[in-house]
Amino acid sequence: MIEAKDAEILRLQKELEKRDILLNSNGTNSSIPTSQTPIGKKKVILNFAKNTGGKIGRKEGHKKDLKPTGKVIKKQVKDYRIIVDYTEHEYIEYQCEC
Repeated sequence: MIEAKDAEILRLQKELEKRDILLNSNGTNSSIPTSQTPIGKKKVILNFAKNTGGKIGRKEGHKKDLKPTGKVIKKQVKDYRIIVDYTEHEYIEYQCEC
C-alpha cells in the first residue's frame, strides 16, 4: 500500500516537472520563436538579433535590383464604407387651447 502511494507521488512529481518545463520555456532555453512567447511574458531577443536602431527595410545606397518572375499574386481585400447622412426635420409645434 505504501509502495503504491510512493509510486503515485513519484509519477505526479515527474508530471509537475514536465509542466514546469513547458511553462517556463522561452526563446532562451528552447527553440520556440518569439512570436509564440505566451502573452504576459517578456519576449527574449536572441544575441544575434539585436536592435540596431536603424531604419527598417532597404538601406540608403543599396540598389533595388528587381526582375519580374512572370507570376501574378492575387489578393482580395474587403473594404467597408460607412456613410453618415444628417437630415434636419422641422415640425410645427401645437398646443391645445383647452
